[in-house]
Amino acid sequence: MKIRTFLAVCFWAANLTGASGSLVASEWEGSTNALCRSLIEQRDHALFEDGQKAAVAIISALVRSESLPEAAEKPQLIDVLQRQRNDLATTHAAMVDRSAREPELAAEWHLFLTIGAGEIDLLDRRIEALISGRFEPHRLKRDAATDPQVLEQALFALGFLGRDCELVFSSPGVPPVRAEFINAAARVCAQILDRRAARYLDDTTIIMRSALARGEVDGDRAPLLAAAKALHAEWQQTAEAFRTIDTAAVPDAALWREFLRQLTAIAEGHAARVAALESGDAEQLASAFRPTPLLNVTPEDLGLYQTDCRTVTF
Repeated sequence: MKIRTFLAVCFWAANLTGASGSLVASEWEGSTNALCRSLIEQRDHALFEDGQKAAVAIISALVRSESLPEAAEKPQLIDVLQRQRNDLATTHAAMVDRSAREPELAAEWHLFLTIGAGEIDLLDRRIEALISGRFEPHRLKRDAATDPQVLEQALFALGFLGRDCELVFSSPGVPPVRAEFINAAARVCAQILDRRAARYLDDTTIIMRSALARGEVDGDRAPLLAAAKALHAEWQQTAEAFRTIDTAAVPDAALWREFLRQLTAIAEGHAARVAALESGDAEQLASAFRPTPLLNVTPEDLGLYQTDCRTVTF
C-alpha cells in the first residue's frame, strides 16, 4: 500500500508540462494540434479500417505465395488504398501549409512532414504494384523507420509529443458510434494541456514535496498556500469541463460517473489542502497531504487513448 501511494504521487507529478517541448504551450502549438485534431475527426474511420485490411491482404499474399492478391480482389484494394492515400495527402498538404514555429526547428518540422510523406509513398507503391502486377516485395513493405529517439525528440521540440499531431498520419480516425463522446473529451483534454503552463509545474512540485513530507513545512507557508489554491482552481476547472460533456453520448455511463467522481475528489483534495494550510492545524495538514491514490478509471478505460487525454495525468 505504501508503494502504491508513493507511486501515485509520482504519477501525479508526471506530465507537468503537458507534453509540450516548452513549459508554456505556444499559440502555434495549440493551433497546430487543433488542426491535427480536426483532420483526425474528419477522417473516414471505416475507410482507414479497410485500408489496414488491404495492407494485411497484400502482405499476407506475399508471405503466403510470393504473389499479389487475386485479380478479382485488386479493383477493390486499389480503390480503398487510393482513397486512403488521398486522405493522407490532404492531411500532409494541410500541414505543409503551416510553417515551423521558429527557424531553429526547421529540421524537426521537416522530419515530421517526412513521416507523412513516407506513408503516402508507401500507399503509392502498393497501388502501383496492384495496377502493374509487378512483384517487388521490398517495395510493398514500410521503409525502415526513423530512429524512434530522434523522432521523439523532434516531436517534443515541436510540442507534438503525446498530442494529436503525433498521430495525425497514423490515426484511423474516430469510430462513428463513439465520435460525439470522443471528440468532446478530446477537446477538453486539448484545452487542459494548452492552458497548463510553467506555473502548474512549479505548483505541483511544491505540493508533491509537501505530500511526501505529510504537510510539514519549515518557514513561510505562503508559497505552498498559493500553489494549493492554484491547483485547486485548475482541477476544479478540469472537473467542470468534463461535466459539460453530454452524458447521453457516453458509451459506459457507470465508468463515466466514476471518472467524474475521481476528478471531483482530486479537486476536493486540493481544497482540503488549502483549508489545512489556512488553519495551520498539524493533524489537518497531515491528513490533507496524504498521497493521492491512483485512479480506478483512466482515459484508456474510456477509449480515449488516441486523443490528448492519454497525456493528461489525472
